[in-house]
Amino acid sequence: MSHPTTYQDNRLWGLFGVLAGTLGVLGHFLLPGGFPENGDGSQMMTWILDNAASIRMAAALGIIGGLSMIIYSQVVGSFLHDAGRRSPVATSSTVSVGACAAVLTVGYIMISVASWADSVNDIGQVVWVPTLLNIGIHLAVSAWVIALPAAFACTTLLKTNRVIGIFSILATAAIGLSVLLPAVSWFPGALWFVIVGVAISLTAGPSRVHPTRTTSTV
Repeated sequence: MSHPTTYQDNRLWGLFGVLAGTLGVLGHFLLPGGFPENGDGSQMMTWILDNAASIRMAAALGIIGGLSMIIYSQVVGSFLHDAGRRSPVATSSTVSVGACAAVLTVGYIMISVASWADSVNDIGQVVWVPTLLNIGIHLAVSAWVIALPAAFACTTLLKTNRVIGIFSILATAAIGLSVLLPAVSWFPGALWFVIVGVAISLTAGPSRVHPTRTTSTV
């Protein structure tokens, strides 16, 4: 006979959201402050070289968090589908989280590449390395706002899962307000990933499935 299996057959899948949010916050705090955004190329390069170790660690954590978020994008969509939400709602959530993950990962990859510059005397590096790092940082801290549609989609779970529904309403409001200033969206965005990820892990089980994949048993 055959039976359907989904991400929700295993409670641990929801923890990818916890991992994504946690590593995103750690990566944010490990990025050193004081970047001379309006300074000249030599000042920027000096700052990068002085903080290279912290920048590389932040980038590594951010990239792992972004990859975890890619997996989690499927988990959220599956959870909404299993909860009886229509395909457009589940799909919009998956796309939203996936796009957030892509931008976040690209941002941290750019930060990582920039952190490996090893000379302030190379004019070519002075031109492109600070620019690459600056763009990467802006992408990394602003990517979370892209998760807004996913948070909004999860507000539809209010009647069936109060924790996810209530916190998604709060996150939707907070992330929505941060659209005006995307650089602050990382905090409500990351917190939403962590809390909803935990809630999904505590809720998910093999009794809540839909036939997205079929396996056969004899």
